[in-house]
Amino acid sequence: MAGIGTAHDGTTPTTESLSAALRTVLTPETRARATAVAGTIRTNGATVVAKLLLDMVSQQNATSVRVTTPDRRARGCPVSGYTANSACSKRPACSAAAAAHQPTHRIIVLGVLSRVAARIACGFGYRAPVRRYRDVMVDSARWERFTFRPGDVVISTPSKCGTTWMQTIVGMLLLDRVDLGAPISTISPWLDMLIRTDDEVFGLLEPQTHRRFIKTHTPLDGVPRHDEVTYIAVIRHPLDVALSNADHFENERAERAIELRTRAAGPPDLPEQGLPFHDLAGYLRWFIDNDVAPTGSGPNGLADYCEQIRTYWDAREAPNVHLFHYADLWAEREGEMRRVASVLGVPIDEDRWPAFVEAAGLESMRSRADDTAPEAHLGLWQDPRAFFRSGGTRDWASLMSPDDLAHFDERLHELAADATGWVLGGRTALGPSAEPLHTPPR
Repeated sequence: MAGIGTAHDGTTPTTESLSAALRTVLTPETRARATAVAGTIRTNGATVVAKLLLDMVSQQNATSVRVTTPDRRARGCPVSGYTANSACSKRPACSAAAAAHQPTHRIIVLGVLSRVAARIACGFGYRAPVRRYRDVMVDSARWERFTFRPGDVVISTPSKCGTTWMQTIVGMLLLDRVDLGAPISTISPWLDMLIRTDDEVFGLLEPQTHRRFIKTHTPLDGVPRHDEVTYIAVIRHPLDVALSNADHFENERAERAIELRTRAAGPPDLPEQGLPFHDLAGYLRWFIDNDVAPTGSGPNGLADYCEQIRTYWDAREAPNVHLFHYADLWAEREGEMRRVASVLGVPIDEDRWPAFVEAAGLESMRSRADDTAPEAHLGLWQDPRAFFRSGGTRDWASLMSPDDLAHFDERLHELAADATGWVLGGRTALGPSAEPLHTPPR
């Protein structure tokens, strides 16, 4: 054979044919052939294809295309809503029921390809998300419609892990001020939350001239990855998360959330999530054992939590993915803030630094809850100050028996695997590279 593979007779592999294939591909001759073939493979294929696509699209410019509104579809293609100018001969390629002609749809496809090709050719590497997360309040598909800029910062966390805390720290560092000047959610919106339309949330971000910082609870495998974008992940002990979630639901004005969702995205078409028990001990047992699938607004349980944090852990070697832990921020806020500054490449003004550290404290953020609590300006909370109800380690141990605690530990190790050390120990599991960094002063 000219290549490096092997074949078997018939359409169904057998033990004998697979064994023969393995014997072939493991021989020194095959290894040598593979090495020779590897030397002939291009490494710039994406760029070449992108340029070819752009050349193809440019050749189609003689035939322009415009988008029509739904009430004008009868003037052109009644299926897609697109029409072509007189250069299009309107050659039917399908029945009247389908009502589409080839040139128009060809241009539409080329238009889509040209946008993808332009992103590749300009060097702004694009990797489409491989997974969609969705529930009543969230749809991660919105990320695919968002236009990133080099320098953007994505803050991705399971809920109740210090998201708002990290947003505040990042915002102060990027804007170089302790008062962000506006409600946090108008500067750093939860991009894929369905209480705003695409136009509304993109409209908050597009006019910004500083480096943008964007919130999400979508796991990292549901967010587009770009080399020029910084990704910051924050996690917290899962049982602290569970109890904080219980406080969250108690303080949230659920009817207001649904009202905002309905206005922006229509009536909910999925069942709502809620706490399954009124007593916290029963809730914790449910949290530990349920297998509710991830939705992008959880965690709904320990399995959901572990699946999400593993998307961060598995990406920890990427130079633009940075992992933080709530417990480290709580124990050593000043040092962890220096780590954030280093990650962002922001120099520290030592004379003003104590004011930044103070402004990132729980008491300071609680005192400014109308601006620091997410969506407080939209009336989402019964009491915005209660959003910052408590911090640190919660008293979940008093709600659980020794058997419950042992079961939690066993299940956590099973689900989190080699990320368990990070979950329980924070920064120490990341090694020396994650030690507090002393950012050079201005």
